[in-house]
Amino acid sequence: MYRNVAGQIVAVYAWNTAAGAPQTGDSANITAQISLDAGACAATADTNPSQLDAVDAPGVYLFGLSQAETDAAFIVIQAVSSTANVHIDPLFIYTDLVTPATLATLAASIVNEWETQSQADPTGFHVNVMEVNGTPQTANDNGADINAILTDTNELQTDLTNGGRLDLLIDDILADTNELQADDTPAALAAIDGKIDTIDGIVDTILVDTNELQTDDIPGSLATIEGKIDTIDGIVDDILLDTDELQTDDVPGLIAALNNISVSDITGVEVDNDGTAISLAGALKLCLSVLTGKSSGGGTATIVFRDIADSKNRISATVDINGNRTAIGTRDAS
Repeated sequence: MYRNVAGQIVAVYAWNTAAGAPQTGDSANITAQISLDAGACAATADTNPSQLDAVDAPGVYLFGLSQAETDAAFIVIQAVSSTANVHIDPLFIYTDLVTPATLATLAASIVNEWETQSQADPTGFHVNVMEVNGTPQTANDNGADINAILTDTNELQTDLTNGGRLDLLIDDILADTNELQADDTPAALAAIDGKIDTIDGIVDTILVDTNELQTDDIPGSLATIEGKIDTIDGIVDDILLDTDELQTDDVPGLIAALNNISVSDITGVEVDNDGTAISLAGALKLCLSVLTGKSSGGGTATIVFRDIADSKNRISATVDINGNRTAIGTRDAS
C-alpha cells in the first residue's frame, strides 16, 4: 500500500467458525477500527464493506480507505462482525512512501535536466571518427599504395617504346595475321557462315521478344520509374544540403571536444542548489537514501533517512501529524 494516496482498498476475510465456512451476505454487520502508527483506534471512513463475490470469492469483503487513512508508515485494521461465530483476522500494513508516479516524475526530471545540459553544452557527448581501430589516421597512410601505382606508370614508359612489351605484342599479332594468308580461307569462311546462321536464329528470337514489348505498358512502366527517380533525386538533394552544411562546421574540433568526456563530467552536473550545489551524483545519493536507506522517526515530528552505508544522516525532515514534510533540517548530498 502507498502512503498518503487516495483510492486504495483493503480486503478482509470473514469465517463462520460454527458453520466451518466463509460468511457471505454479511456486509451490513461488519465494521472496522483503524490505527495509524500505533495511535488510538477510530472507525473507518467506509462504515461497512462491500462483498466482493458471494459465489467466486465467498467471505471476502472490501473496505475503501480515504487518503488520510493511508497517511502512516504502519496501519492496523481490525474488522468485526455482529453476526455470531464470525471471525475476522486483523490486517497489519506497512506503507510505501514512493509511488510509481513519484518514480516516473523523478526519472522525467533527470532526463529533462540531462537534455537541458546536453543542449547547453553539446560538447558533452563525443564520437571519435578520426581513428580506425584506435589508430590515428594521416594523409600518408596510403603512401605504399600510391608508390606502387607510380611504379606501374613508370613501367608504361618502357612498354610503349620500340622493342617494348607492347611493341612485341603487336609484332606477334602481325605474325598471326600473316599466317591467315596461308590458311584455308574458304573453309574458314564456311565455318563463319554457319556461325552467322546461328546468330541469325538468335536475332529472330530476340525480334519475337521485342515484338511482344509493343503490347506491354511501356509508358506506364516508364512513368513509375520516373517517379522513383524523382524520389531518389529529392533524397540526393537533401543529402547535398547536409553535406554543404558540413563545410562550415568545425567537425574535427567538435569531435576532438567530444572525446574528452568523463564520468565526472556527467555526474558532476549541477541539478539543483539549496545554498549548496547539488550534482547529479548527489541527487542520486539523496534518492537512494529515501528509496533504499534506513529510516527512523516514523510517527514523530522528525523523520530521518540514512545513507546506503548507514554511516550518516542523509536527510532529516520535520513532519506534521499527517507525515507531511514542513521543513528540511539536513540535506547531505556529499
